[in-house]
Amino acid sequence: MLRLNEPGRLTSTEALREIACASLFLVGADDPIALPGVARELAAAVPGGEFAVMERAGHSAYFECPDEIQRPVTGFIRRRGPFRDA
Repeated sequence: MLRLNEPGRLTSTEALREIACASLFLVGADDPIALPGVARELAAAVPGGEFAVMERAGHSAYFECPDEIQRPVTGFIRRRGPFRDA
């Protein structure tokens, strides 16, 4: 867990900029906890970060719409994963 604003500690935005792996921020449009606007900002702070929103989901998109969640995840893996087209 990041401790913000302590001397010598990274801010959350600085820490996000240090992420060096493919990152997908996937949220439900009706998620009251992981708000889509916040997830979009987090994705923007990660180099190469991607954002996707599930229109018919809340906080448990993987459970609420398992068939629909495959599209953004599979697309992300194809674009950014180790088995992407060269």
